Amino acid sequence: MVRDFGSEHDLSVLLQWRGQARIDLGDVPGGFEDLREGLRIALEVSPAESVASAHVNLGDSVWFVEGPAKGQELYEAGAELADRRGSPGAADWARMQSMWTRYDLGAWDDVREIGARVLADYPEREGSQIAVLAEIYRRDVMLHRGLPDTGDVIETALLPRAREIGDGQVVVPVFRVAALGRLARGNVAGSLALVEEADEILRDFVGFRSWFLDGSTPVCVAAGAVNLLRSLIGQGIEHMTRDANSMASARAALARIEADHATALERYDDAAARWGAFPSVLEHAHALAGAGRCLLALDRPAEAVGRLREARDRYASLKAAPLTGEMDDLLARAAAKTS
Repeated sequence: MVRDFGSEHDLSVLLQWRGQARIDLGDVPGGFEDLREGLRIALEVSPAESVASAHVNLGDSVWFVEGPAKGQELYEAGAELADRRGSPGAADWARMQSMWTRYDLGAWDDVREIGARVLADYPEREGSQIAVLAEIYRRDVMLHRGLPDTGDVIETALLPRAREIGDGQVVVPVFRVAALGRLARGNVAGSLALVEEADEILRDFVGFRSWFLDGSTPVCVAAGAVNLLRSLIGQGIEHMTRDANSMASARAALARIEADHATALERYDDAAARWGAFPSVLEHAHALAGAGRCLLALDRPAEAVGRLREARDRYASLKAAPLTGEMDDLLARAAAKTS
């Protein structure tokens, strides 16, 4: 119908939506064909805001399939084009999404800087989707670095707005950071409650299920929630690289909860190789740390030292002081066992 009665611009938008749907359902080559064709048409006929959006839509899938560096190139290209053609709102959206890829790449100082810029440019956007996303990634970095969350913005402002918005790309990061924040404060039950709530919200969002594992897996490990983690894994998808990596880490954690440390070690090593190649600095460190913990449980402290040091180096590169401290404690335990 659009080809017969709509405009070329309409066709561009439709191809982008169909492309994302095809990728979510497993047709990655077909989805990329639609997304790239949608961008090509947009470059020829669409206004700046729509051209920037086409870059972002393709960038989302490129990030998950080809890695964060290539996804970031598309976000930056969209922002640059929108700035040049007088569409600052579209530029800010593309710039905000580059926080996601920078987060994986370990450029956390840039994440905080870009988030602050997006929020400062348009203070009237408070509570909007872009403001919530810019703020939650800033808060994510603060949490992992052990910085104080003055005013408890996540609990009082961001969580309620994420529930209202209901978009998977908002629900996943907000609930992840909120759950990990509660876990850091020792509220394991409250953290688990958020994972269960997000699980229900995301039931119909196929494309977000595996991404959700990055935050829910540590909570399930802390709570010993074997059945919940198994259920979350069962709802995941694996036809995109990042999703497959998240599933690999979650399966390793599941074996660890079940005290099958030999299997968990093998799976953590596989996950570490995957995240190192992708890359995601934080998830790579998590997988290395998991392998180190398994080696300690298997009474192989000399081997554990290597994994734990690698994890510590990556956490330290992120200035993630609490996680770096955990590795120092584990390294001390390993050293005591080898002396």
